[in-house]
Amino acid sequence: MNVDVVAKTGPKTKILTYRWPEHLGEPLIGQRVRVPLRSKLQEAWIVGVSSTEVSFVLREVKKVIGSGPPPNVVDLCLALSWIYKVSAGYFLQMASPDRVGKHSRRSLGDEPRTLRYLPGSGSDPLELIGDFSAPKTYWVPPNHTLLEVIRERVRSHLVRGPCLVLLPNRERVEEASKSLIDIDAPVHLLESDWHLIAGHRGSQVVLGTRSAVLAPLVSLSAVVVVDPLDRSMREQRSPFYETYDLALIRSALEGAEMETVTTLPPLVSLAHSKVLRPPMREMIKASARVMLWDMTESKSYLDVVSRALQITQKTKAQGSLEVDASLVVVYNKKGFILKIRCKSCKTVQTCEVCKSPLLGVTGGISSSMHKEDWLRLEKERATLKGQRCPSCKVTYPPICGVCHSLDLATYSKGTEKIARELSLALGRGTKIEELTSVSIPGSEDDQIDDGRKSIDVLVGTEATLLRSIKAEAVVFLDFDQFINPLEDGETYVLYLLTRALDMVSMAGGSVHLQGRYLETPLVQLARKGHVEEFVREIFNERKTFGLPPFSVVAKVDHRSGMELESWVEKSSSELPYKEIVFGEDDKGDILVSARTKVDLLRVLGLYEEESSTRLRRLELSPRGTGFL
Repeated sequence: MNVDVVAKTGPKTKILTYRWPEHLGEPLIGQRVRVPLRSKLQEAWIVGVSSTEVSFVLREVKKVIGSGPPPNVVDLCLALSWIYKVSAGYFLQMASPDRVGKHSRRSLGDEPRTLRYLPGSGSDPLELIGDFSAPKTYWVPPNHTLLEVIRERVRSHLVRGPCLVLLPNRERVEEASKSLIDIDAPVHLLESDWHLIAGHRGSQVVLGTRSAVLAPLVSLSAVVVVDPLDRSMREQRSPFYETYDLALIRSALEGAEMETVTTLPPLVSLAHSKVLRPPMREMIKASARVMLWDMTESKSYLDVVSRALQITQKTKAQGSLEVDASLVVVYNKKGFILKIRCKSCKTVQTCEVCKSPLLGVTGGISSSMHKEDWLRLEKERATLKGQRCPSCKVTYPPICGVCHSLDLATYSKGTEKIARELSLALGRGTKIEELTSVSIPGSEDDQIDDGRKSIDVLVGTEATLLRSIKAEAVVFLDFDQFINPLEDGETYVLYLLTRALDMVSMAGGSVHLQGRYLETPLVQLARKGHVEEFVREIFNERKTFGLPPFSVVAKVDHRSGMELESWVEKSSSELPYKEIVFGEDDKGDILVSARTKVDLLRVLGLYEEESSTRLRRLELSPRGTGFL
């Protein structure tokens, strides 16, 4: 008997065939084994079993490691590797348990012996995805209970089979599991109950973060995605997948329903899905106020925080909810980079070419991006010899670019410094803590200290807003820095605002915005509570100009993009997709645009097959737009 396997570190699209020894028992699709590859033993997954004899000698499978994903999930991983042009081992590793169980998965007798999306099978998963009906989106206002909507949706789907719920981080997973503890079905967490989930047959609820989209569920009835705009719902490294997209693909391939429950839906859901307002049994009467503080009027952050504390002390909480912190201060910088500021005009020195903050050069040694190195240089009282741009490597003399003063000094402002200065300004009677983490804010590994109870002021980055924290007031310091048009634009900023409103709405608190440009439509409509109006305005603007999600944009490097453009021009008469547009961004990379993600992925796939080259895709579309 022979088995086809996909190696963890082997060829990306090649299926390897090995001989299966009888003493290892019955081979199962998805089983994890060790096979000899080159000069080492590599981990691999079985993707096919056959009894066909071959005329050449095959190498033998050495060992069975343990359980792996069921056949339907293996088929999903193969489809994802075809769509995202990465090794199937990447997704199979994500779909496998971290720890090998005591017993391997047993065959149910009716498992398929062949998969649909093996390389070379000719099956195109995009055909099924393109015809899949759009998911439903439940738009929940900030002053409503999001968990109640999740509970109602899970109850409605359990009648037909297992239900999968995807949430942004572990804390929200645990919070959701507590709210579902009394439903008439077992509730499992993927991180700790992988083998229980794989061995259970019947209705069950599986909760997890973005990797749980590949949970070992058979006969899946529905996938519920919570807050898909959260940054932790996107893989920050290649292949840059969105949880929303993976959930959509799995729902399409397995015939399950997909629903989105969120405080702010992604724009793609407004274009391709049915947006519903869930009927709420319990409406929180308390509402949140949005207050603005203009930085051009010399309102320092100490004045804003002090004023916000006075407001929270004067106004009693309208709800009976116990808050975790009286005040949450959000500043989106950790303070690891020390900038250079002129003592005369108070201007932070920036590069004339790329506008990046300049770093100092002292005694011929360039300052690094770590605070410890700068503290060492300051301790040695080194003289500032020049300025250097860390991005474009341009050097400048130690002179202010605005007033031409020679009186320059290093300047750093981050959450650690703000917490320290607030403790000095507010006195010892005020308990102030900083939300710290060694991981990426909002990622699956990010944790919050359980000792945050009874905190007066909690200081942190935007990761604080992605937590299940209840407060009486939230203060955004230097709100302008949250708006990054190159990455998320105003959509993600609006999502952070809705998260802040959700944190304080239960207690009838307030949200304070300190910035220089507070007359923007986003701020004014958010202040009036017209969030939906602003989202619809962005949606109509993108529809008018044909921007995502009404088009799909992929970015490739300059050389590959030029070759692709010439190939499309030569093959334009044979291609079934006419509206392929090319452009160039400010960094010289080539932007490829199509009307739908299916059209774009097929054109890229045809080019790679005919030219036998691998496109170096730098990034697929800006995040937050919900396409591949």
